[in-house]
Amino acid sequence: MNGYDCSKLPARFRLRELNDEIAATNASPVALLHRMALADDADSELTREEFFERALKIATGYDKVVVGTAAQVADHLEEEFELTGSRGGFMIEHPMTTPRDFLNVVDDLVPVLQRRGRYRTRYPGKTLRENLAI
Repeated sequence: MNGYDCSKLPARFRLRELNDEIAATNASPVALLHRMALADDADSELTREEFFERALKIATGYDKVVVGTAAQVADHLEEEFELTGSRGGFMIEHPMTTPRDFLNVVDDLVPVLQRRGRYRTRYPGKTLRENLAI
C-alpha cells in the first residue's frame, strides 16, 4: 500500500475501513486491498496478523504453489491444462525463493513437458515476433 504506514494498523479492523483510511491520506490502496476484498468480505473484521497472512498469500501466490518432483509438477500442470480447457500454454511465475529454483524449472520440468509433447522443443520463426505470431 503505497504511502501508508502499516505499523499503524489497529489490532482489529475491516478492509473497507482500511481502504477508506488509506484513501483519506491520499496514499494509494493499490490492487492488493481490492483483491483481498474480493477474496473475503470487505466488512468482516480481521486481525492485523490475519491481514498480513492473507496479503502475503495474495501478493505472492503462495496459496497456489505446486511442489514435487518434475514429473509430479508436470502431472499437475497437465491435469489443470485439461480441466480448464487452457488455450495453448502454461504460465509459470518466477519462483520467489532462489535463482536455482528457476533453473530447476528449465533444467528439470521443461524436459519432462517436452517429452510428453506439452512444450516446444524448437521454434519455427527466427524472431520473437514470428514465434509469437504477432
